[in-house]
Amino acid sequence: MRSLPRVGSPAQPGSVSPPAGSPASQTRSPSVAPPLGQPPDDRQILQNHQQTISLLVSEKAVLIAKLERLDGLELSMSPVPLLSLVPLSNLMTEAQEKDALLESEYDKSRELQNRVQQLQAAAAESAEQIQTFQRTEQELSEKCRDQVCIRMFILKTPN
Repeated sequence: MRSLPRVGSPAQPGSVSPPAGSPASQTRSPSVAPPLGQPPDDRQILQNHQQTISLLVSEKAVLIAKLERLDGLELSMSPVPLLSLVPLSNLMTEAQEKDALLESEYDKSRELQNRVQQLQAAAAESAEQIQTFQRTEQELSEKCRDQVCIRMFILKTPN
């Protein structure tokens, strides 16, 4: 594959053009008018761009042909359908669907975690209430026993 000169590089090897804005680049005098009203550098750049585009188009055509040939070989050699035989658009759609499903599952998981935290808080609150009720029950039981004992004592004692 042939290498093309980069845009902005000197057109001829070994020649160096002064940087833009330097006094040397500003002192060039247009002694010969370029054809079509373009400076020679612009024509060279345009030609380089056209060559690059042509090269890329031909490389693309060659790669597509190779890919089609490889796909044909793969189809003829493989008795079982392979993942690589699935069109790329189907894989992308499937991947997007899987991503959406995964995100949905993450959302459900977050909701469930929030619900678990709410239930744990409610359980802790209920446990505190139960302890309060048990203490109250114990206090009332003791008061009742004391009252029964006092009544029994009063009843047993002669007047």
